[in-house]
Amino acid sequence: MQAIASRLVFVVAMVAVPIWSQTTLSVPSATHPTIQSAINAASDGDTILIAAGVYFESLAIVDKGITLQGAASGPGSGATTIDGSGVDRCLVFRRTTPPTTVHAGCTLRDLNLAHGAPPATDPLGHPESGGGVFLDQGAGSVSFYRCEIHDCLATQGAAIFDLPTSGATAEVRLENCRVFDNRWLPLASSSLPRQGGALWLSGRGVLVGCSLERNGSSIALGETPSGSGGAVYIEEANGVPVTLVSSDCRYLANSADDGAAVYGVSPTPHSPYALQGLAFRHCVFDGNVALNGAGAIAADAALSIITSLLTGNDSTAGAKVIDARRSNVWISSSTIAGNATGNLTAEALRIRFPAPVPLVPAPTCDIYSTILAGNGQDAWTIEGVGSNPQPSINYSLLGRFPDWIDPQAGSAPVPVDATNYRAVIAGLDPGFQDVPAGDFHLRASSPAVDIAFGTPNYAPLSASTDFDLLPRPVGDGPDAGCYERQAPDPGPAFAGTIPDGSGGLADSLLFNGSAGGVARKVWTPVGASYTIDVLPAPADASAHFVVFGKLGAPEPANLFPIPFAQGTMAFPPQVAAPLDPTLFTAFDSTFGFVPLLSVPIPPAPFSYTGLALPFPTVVTLQGLITVGPTSVRLTNAVVIHGY
Repeated sequence: MQAIASRLVFVVAMVAVPIWSQTTLSVPSATHPTIQSAINAASDGDTILIAAGVYFESLAIVDKGITLQGAASGPGSGATTIDGSGVDRCLVFRRTTPPTTVHAGCTLRDLNLAHGAPPATDPLGHPESGGGVFLDQGAGSVSFYRCEIHDCLATQGAAIFDLPTSGATAEVRLENCRVFDNRWLPLASSSLPRQGGALWLSGRGVLVGCSLERNGSSIALGETPSGSGGAVYIEEANGVPVTLVSSDCRYLANSADDGAAVYGVSPTPHSPYALQGLAFRHCVFDGNVALNGAGAIAADAALSIITSLLTGNDSTAGAKVIDARRSNVWISSSTIAGNATGNLTAEALRIRFPAPVPLVPAPTCDIYSTILAGNGQDAWTIEGVGSNPQPSINYSLLGRFPDWIDPQAGSAPVPVDATNYRAVIAGLDPGFQDVPAGDFHLRASSPAVDIAFGTPNYAPLSASTDFDLLPRPVGDGPDAGCYERQAPDPGPAFAGTIPDGSGGLADSLLFNGSAGGVARKVWTPVGASYTIDVLPAPADASAHFVVFGKLGAPEPANLFPIPFAQGTMAFPPQVAAPLDPTLFTAFDSTFGFVPLLSVPIPPAPFSYTGLALPFPTVVTLQGLITVGPTSVRLTNAVVIHGY
C-alpha cells in the first residue's frame, strides 16, 4: 500500500510541477504558426507548448536540447498529434556539433505520433528505418513521457529507430507511454532484415510503465510472423553491453519470427546479476506469437526477470516463452504459465550456455521462487557444454524438471539432477485461482504458498512486494510466483452491517457481480470494462448511499469505527481524513452525483459501468447506506485487483 501511495505521489508530482525552461514558445501563434517554426527559433533548454490539434508536419530537431509539450490531457486523448500521413517521419533528431550546454537531450511530453514512415527519398540515407521517430548519429538521449506512437511503418524500428552512435552510448527513455499497431514495411519494399516492429535501440533503453501492443507482424491481417523483436529489438553499440531496463510494462500480442516481444543481442559478456542485458521487473508478457524463435523473449544477452507474469505466449517451432542464448540468466518471483495456446509439445523455456569455450566469468542460471507450470507438456531444456555449471533452482514450482543437453557430446536430453536443489516441487497443480480467466493468484491450497518457509531473505534481488504491490512475504515465507497470497480472511470489518433478514449479513456492494467471497477480493484485467452495483437492504425498495474508496488494500491499522453505522469500516472515509491522498469518494447519492465525474445518480439499486482500469492497481471500496427510515449501516468492502 505504501508503494502504491508513493507511486501516486510521484505521478502527481510529475504532472503538477511546471517544466523549467529558459523560454517558452507557443504553437500555433502569430510568431510560430507551425511546430517547425518554433523549433527553428528555440534554443537549448526551451519548451515549446503545442495546442491541441492534428499537425501534419515532419519535424527535425538539429543541434538542440529542447522540450516539446503537448496538450496535457493524457495519452490516448489525441489532443496533440503529429501525423506523418504515411509518407514521412513524424520526427527526426540530429546533432552535427557537440552540445554546448547541459541541456544535451530532448524531451517529449503528452504527444501522439501517428502514421509515420521513412520518405521514399531519404536525405539521411536510411529509407527503411524509423517510421515514427529517427535518432541520427549523435542525437543524444531522448525521453518520452505520456506519449503514444502508433500506426507507423518501417523495416527497422517502425516507431523509433536509434542509429548506433560513435562514442558514448545515449539513452532512449519511455515512461507511461503506449506504443501500438506499428508494422514492418511489406517484404517487397524491404532490403534490410526486419528488426524492431516498434523500437530499434542501440546500447541502452529504459521503459517504465509502458504498454507495447500489436507491433511487428499483423496476424490479424493474415501476415506470417517474420523478423526479430516484434516490439523491441536492441543490440550492442560501441562495445558497451546492451542494457534494456523495463519495469511495470506490458508486452501484449506482438509478433515476429523470433523474439515476438523482445530480441536483444550483446556479444560482450555481462557480469552476473548486474543491471545489464535485458532486465524486466513487474512486467507482463501476454499473447505474443513467434514462428520459429521465442514466443516472448529472445535473449542473446544476459537476462533477468523479476516479479513478472508471462502467459498466453506461443511459438510454432521455437520455445514458447523464452530462448536465452548467452550467460547469466536470473528468474525470480515470477509466474510462467498458460503458454500452450498452440504448440503443446515445444519447450516453454530454453537456456543455452555458450559453446564451445565457456565465458569468464563462468555463465550462471539461477531460478528462485518461480512457477513454471501449465505450459503444455511443461518441457524445458538447458543446453551446455562440458564444464558449464548446471542451473540452480530454488523454492520453485515446476511442471517438470528440465532436461540437460550437451550438443558437443551428441547425447540425448537427460533429466537434470535435482538432488541439490532446495524446496523445488515438480508435477503438482500450482493451484491458480482461475487460469481460463487469466487469474494466476494462488489458492490457499496451492503448494506454492510459503514454499520458501523460514527464509524471508531467501535470495538476492528478491522483492518486498508482489506483482500487486502487496507485502511479501506473508505467512511463514515467500510464495513461488509473482503473486503473494495474502491473508484469506480479511476480518469482520469487510462484511459490513446490513442485516439479510435471517440473522446473517447481506452483501450490497458488488464489483462485476461479486462481493469477493471470503477473501473479499475481485480481480479484473487492465483494459476491461467493469460494473459496480449498490443494492439496498433486502427489506428496502431503495436507499441513499455513499461509496468511499482507498488506493491499495487496507491493513489492520486502517480500521475506522463508525458509531451511527453500528460497525467498523476497513479504512477511514475521505471526509474523516481529507489530507490522505489514498482516500476518495466514489459515489454519493445523497448529493445526487458521482464526485469524480459529476454525473447525477439515483439512490440504490444503482449500477455503474466503467470503461477500464488504466493500469495495474489495487483499490478498495466500502460505503454507508440507509436501512429503513432511520438507520445507517455499512456495506461490505471489496478489494479490486487490476492486473
